[in-house]
Amino acid sequence: MTDALPDDLLNAPIPESVASALDERGLLCPLPIVHLSTALRRATPGEILLVEATDEGFFPDLLRWIRVRPHRVVALRIEPGEPELYRAWVEAQPPV
Repeated sequence: MTDALPDDLLNAPIPESVASALDERGLLCPLPIVHLSTALRRATPGEILLVEATDEGFFPDLLRWIRVRPHRVVALRIEPGEPELYRAWVEAQPPV
């Protein structure tokens, strides 16, 4: 699956601090995206949110969803394990 993911996001520096973290492990999409959307509506522009999910569809869904939103994916990581852990850092942006 990493073939379809942007190398610049997979290799981007991880933010040193986050405003909040969403533990979406065990939930299937679209729930991690729904919860992220709610959290971003409450976030202050510039805040970084960390989302941790185990659904292998999370990254593709996130990248499709973010294309039509003002927010920005800062970094992505895949942590090995059973199941794999998908981590995304998303920066809240003001609505357009």
